[in-house]
Amino acid sequence: YSPTIKEILKSLMIRSDNLFAEGVLRALSPDSMRQQALATQEDYWNAQGLNCDYITVHDGSGLARGNKLSPEFMGQMLLKMTKTEKFKDYLSLFPRVGKEGIVKNFLRKTRLKGMLALKTGSMNGVQCYAGYKLDNTGNATHAVVIMINNFYCRRAELRSAIEKFLLTKF
Repeated sequence: YSPTIKEILKSLMIRSDNLFAEGVLRALSPDSMRQQALATQEDYWNAQGLNCDYITVHDGSGLARGNKLSPEFMGQMLLKMTKTEKFKDYLSLFPRVGKEGIVKNFLRKTRLKGMLALKTGSMNGVQCYAGYKLDNTGNATHAVVIMINNFYCRRAELRSAIEKFLLTKF
């Protein structure tokens, strides 16, 4: 038996389960090739008023080197999601910094512990965070998007710098 869609999505977000991410994309067009699922996804975001002209998506997991999303597009998408009736369910899928998932150690010993709901994305020379700043009641107050490409320092140094940046902003 398959896990529920909520369990699949939670694993995708908390553990960064790339196989599930690809499966969720493919579920958009179950009887078609990946390109049709990608077109369905793009049509959806265009219909929501987002400009997809300057993004390139090759897969569901985000691992293809040819994928290109701008911080502006990601921020607009996150803001658009706050206006949906399913936003609370959507927000519940994001891991909380300092508490769970791949961001369990991120901002763990700071006042922001649990106050950011962030999904990470990383590969060689790339480190990204996207999600929301939360208030004391768990409601989203800000969309957060950080994308770093072609860095040459150690990843731990970069994460530390990003933590310092977030602490100055929030």
